[in-house]
Amino acid sequence: MAPSSIRIATLPQSVLADLTPAKTGEWLAEATPDVVIPVGGAGAEARRVLAREADRSIPVITPGGPGPDAEERRVDGGRVDVARGESGLQDAVEALAESGSATRAADGVEATGPLPPVILTDAIALEVETTSLSTTVRGREALDPRAGAAGTTAGTGETAAPVVLSTGLPVGYRNRIAGRLVLGVGEADDPAATALTVTAIHVGRTLQCTIDPHRLGLEAVRGVGPSRAQTLTAAGFETREAVAEASLAALADLQGLGSEVAATLQASARAIAEGEVVRETRTPLPASDPLFVDIETDGLHPTVTWLVGVLDGGPAEGTYHSFVARDPEDPGTAIGEFVDWYRREARGRTLVAYNGRQFDFPVLRDHLEAYRPALAPVLETADTFDPYAWAVTEGNAHLPGRTNRLEDVAAGLGFEGSSPESQVTEPPLTGAAVARAYRRWLGNPGPDTEPPWSAVDAYCETDVRALARVYEALDSRAGEDERPTETPTATTTQGTLSEW
Repeated sequence: MAPSSIRIATLPQSVLADLTPAKTGEWLAEATPDVVIPVGGAGAEARRVLAREADRSIPVITPGGPGPDAEERRVDGGRVDVARGESGLQDAVEALAESGSATRAADGVEATGPLPPVILTDAIALEVETTSLSTTVRGREALDPRAGAAGTTAGTGETAAPVVLSTGLPVGYRNRIAGRLVLGVGEADDPAATALTVTAIHVGRTLQCTIDPHRLGLEAVRGVGPSRAQTLTAAGFETREAVAEASLAALADLQGLGSEVAATLQASARAIAEGEVVRETRTPLPASDPLFVDIETDGLHPTVTWLVGVLDGGPAEGTYHSFVARDPEDPGTAIGEFVDWYRREARGRTLVAYNGRQFDFPVLRDHLEAYRPALAPVLETADTFDPYAWAVTEGNAHLPGRTNRLEDVAAGLGFEGSSPESQVTEPPLTGAAVARAYRRWLGNPGPDTEPPWSAVDAYCETDVRALARVYEALDSRAGEDERPTETPTATTTQGTLSEW
């Protein structure tokens, strides 16, 4: 049976020193790599770490290390070619062409049948000409389409364009060269942004996501940085579970903690370790009869709200409604249709948006006044609620994500739809990518520039269902106070749009 995907993880040298056993285990559990690529001279240490911590044998491949110029490897039935140097890269491309068809897949897009072969190389890199400040891609000649652009899946006879990963390119680089998707898996341009990268090659799509090493292990706990993590580890509290189960007295006695900090750390550790909300106060959840809302705009300083997604009901069974501005001449279409629907079908219900206090609610107000002023009174008195502000800013609860981003919190609660691999676009959608796609279409409306409407709508629906799962978890803990110490009652985030 052909594999459904190949997952390739990078392990930079700059991360290894801080990769404790607990962090390593968590990284492996999340990345589930089929192959690990050491970056920056991390080869020998990477092998020792994996031999010590992994519960299975994981191949470690170093494209820039010793070995033949080109070699074919099989990873769980998938084909991975290792190409060292430009000559090795050209040999690998030619070998793939000889084993399959010499005809390039249409538009260089992966075929929908077999899993594409993967080329791991160090030969493709960016070079900057200091005089002209121009950038060129070294090694692209080895990907000349005349060498053939298709490989084949053994036994199927079907072709798929290979995906090329280069340690010579920084993480985040993504381009098509000679019809092949080329991604960077090398060191980040900014050393402070170094992350553990996972590249998942699927049939028809290739996704890349990063795992922040400072959000693994103890450092995922609220209030714990590298120094405090060392303090906890030295005292024998090496995992979040250990912190969650420790006595408060033992934690409070540690240097730099004290009873209040110890209680906060333990509550946060419990939330993440147990995958549930841990309440800090007895403040009741102010929202009732909620409608979950997410908006898509043309940027962080938006001039148009072009999609409003609304979920009426729970995360699984709720009904999703979307309002989309498909007319570039009328930027008020989506928000106007949404407010008209709210007036007719849901007036008086609470609008719930994650980080809505800082973004969604002010944008809704401003754009309604700009494009549909006659409808502005409808939302002026609407009740609003921001779960992020209520839980995090006001300190009413600890959320179970390694970060407080919506997708991380929902994933911590077991919401499967929040996985980045649930996306099916190429490249995968993000808020920034959605905004760029819409701006491009606004600048030159036409069939060739249209955003992927259905994919964006699905992306927005995933967000509102994730939001509903977070609200559901907060609501299920309403009235509980799980902190062993008294905490002052905070001011609520219940409000109206006119207050923003």
